[in-house]
Amino acid sequence: MTRRYFCQESILNATVETVFAWHEHPDAFTYLKPPWVKLKGIETTGVIPQLGSTVKLTQCLWGPITPSWYLEHTAYEKNKVFVDTQRSGPFAFWEHRHGFSPTPDGLGCIMRDEIWYQLYGAPLVDWVYAPWIAGELDRLFAFRHRVLCDTFGVR
Repeated sequence: MTRRYFCQESILNATVETVFAWHEHPDAFTYLKPPWVKLKGIETTGVIPQLGSTVKLTQCLWGPITPSWYLEHTAYEKNKVFVDTQRSGPFAFWEHRHGFSPTPDGLGCIMRDEIWYQLYGAPLVDWVYAPWIAGELDRLFAFRHRVLCDTFGVR
């Protein structure tokens, strides 16, 4: 199976410290969740997004189908990066890196979401579903970055 890569980047009109602190707020995930994503529940342990904290998302898909997704924060460096890695869920592999770096003048923040993922199943599954997953990631992260741009402004 093919490991795939996705990236979305925005240049925000706020310092790295401000944008990173916003992501550490307990409600940050709720603010970034698009209205079309229906969740049955969110359970967390530890201080999100610090190292070792976990998130369990239970999504409402169709009727009684409610898959769970377990993620662990596997890297954390304040004002630079945090990473969530799937421990079990809908992907054979999933790693999401949230990167924060200053603009050259130090007054803005370059916020970058990078995702490496791999689907379960045979090459046919990858061929059929990979374009759909890529489109959903585009849609999801366009929404998330629009929220960030609306919150902080763009440079």
